Amino acid sequence: TLVQVHHLNSHGHKKLLFRFSFHTAFIEEGILQLPVSELDNYNRKLMRLPPGEKFIVQLIFDAPSVGSSSSG
Repeated sequence: TLVQVHHLNSHGHKKLLFRFSFHTAFIEEGILQLPVSELDNYNRKLMRLPPGEKFIVQLIFDAPSVGSSSSG
């Protein structure tokens, strides 16, 4: 799965902040945490984190509903 995160400015233009891909086999206990080092195309200029500030992306997954399909 590829996830892209964009910043949408006041003029309606979007810029890529970062992207990442993952496989559901790496999700433990319904949580996937990715540090900056695991993000692709991380845009330090747009993110503007203070020096030493830690940043992670955390995705929390719920169990699939009964009768749901993955045919998207």
